[in-house]
Amino acid sequence: MKKNINIKNKKEAVKLLRELKERKYVLADIKFENVHLRDINALLERNIFSKNDLYANTISLWELMQPQGKRGVHNHHDLTPEDIIDTLASITEPYCILKTEISQYAIMSTSKSHFGEPLFVIIEINSGLVADKKAKINKLVTMFPMKNIERVIKSKEPKDVLYVNPKQNPHNQ
Repeated sequence: MKKNINIKNKKEAVKLLRELKERKYVLADIKFENVHLRDINALLERNIFSKNDLYANTISLWELMQPQGKRGVHNHHDLTPEDIIDTLASITEPYCILKTEISQYAIMSTSKSHFGEPLFVIIEINSGLVADKKAKINKLVTMFPMKNIERVIKSKEPKDVLYVNPKQNPHNQ
């Protein structure tokens, strides 16, 4: 399995994720290139992301693409490789960004998944890699469809709602 996936080369990226979906690989990290996470810092007017790239481990990615209803470390969400790549390509122009847990941020994409719903992307900052626990990288924790984002935003403490752009609301598009 290739360890780097360039999201700007969608055809190749989708091909690599299809391979991963079909076969559960040994735990390893995959680097998503050209995610441009530091562009989000300008929206937030603070430095959250110190690096542009995003990592995910093979097991988490495999689980995201498995049929709904089962569970491993994360829930299985039946995402397609296209859902994952399109979402990662759109997170620099999000609908909203929320602080979730310590060192984790939830970003609501503006692209819609094959379910007709946008996906929430949970990213942990300063995380470790499988082979280097002290790496301090941005790590994809999970990704899942979200129907009622407004309810989620209202339930958060105001200090945890870091960004909302009503013009980008994917439910109104």
